[in-house]
Amino acid sequence: MINSLAIDKSSNNIAIAQPAVKQLITDTLGIDTLIYNKGVGSDRFIPDDTVILLPAGPVGRLAWTDTNEDLGLQGESSVQLSRTTDGMTLYTARQFDPVGTFVHISQKVLPAFDKVRNVVIMSVGPKA
Repeated sequence: MINSLAIDKSSNNIAIAQPAVKQLITDTLGIDTLIYNKGVGSDRFIPDDTVILLPAGPVGRLAWTDTNEDLGLQGESSVQLSRTTDGMTLYTARQFDPVGTFVHISQKVLPAFDKVRNVVIMSVGPKA
């Protein structure tokens, strides 16, 4: 692949279009490449000279966790506490008004990075 790209040669350097380089990497290494150049102004979310290798498929998920109401109101007899299958906590409590009921719904979702050991981040720029 290095010979095909003519890297580190003082002569015979040729310019190859970006799609051709991406295809060469896919054909040679079996790696799908994506150039991510998003950002705000000149600030990039992924800096220049950085390569990230990700495994195929999802690298994580969202996981529901206990809300403050789950932790603080567990076993409290003055409220009714329940949890739905999609992680929402619902509790109701009678108010001082005889016909009023206070209803509170909350949900806490955290990211779970299951394949963190399969992600490689490399700085490929010149050494400072």
